[in-house]
Amino acid sequence: MNRPKTTQVAVGEEIISSAPKSRVRDRIMKTASDLFYRYGIQAVGVDTIASEAGTNKMSFYRNFASKDELVAEYLRAEEREGLLWWEETLAAHAGNPRLQVESLFDVLVEDKGEEDCRGCALANAAVEITEPDHPARPVMTRLTLGQTGPVQGAAKAARALIGAYTD
Repeated sequence: MNRPKTTQVAVGEEIISSAPKSRVRDRIMKTASDLFYRYGIQAVGVDTIASEAGTNKMSFYRNFASKDELVAEYLRAEEREGLLWWEETLAAHAGNPRLQVESLFDVLVEDKGEEDCRGCALANAAVEITEPDHPARPVMTRLTLGQTGPVQGAAKAARALIGAYTD
């Protein structure tokens, strides 16, 4: 197993340890994620990502075939994080569909009210990415379908419990 090595240097009587620099791919990914969310996918170029990540375009293209591939990877990470949040929110109120639906909206309203919030990264991407063959398109489609089903299921169950509406 490859483990990051820690460098130790003796300075006088003191030993100073330094953790290794993070992997270039990880730095690019983190930087791109922050920039894409803050400024939008179309507004951020490869030069900016590489520079902000402390690397260069050659290293960028060694790690990602294209900006479109990086965008798809960014959105897959957002999808994983979003679905985990979604599942945890619903699981917290298992068996109570009304509270499930209410808690989804409560958390969304709470999160989206923060000053630096730009909304859902995937929804923002869907507005920016219009090409049907873009590598990120399947991610956006999967997430839409993945979120619609549970919400519809919880809403239908809540409606059945309340008895206020009929199908």
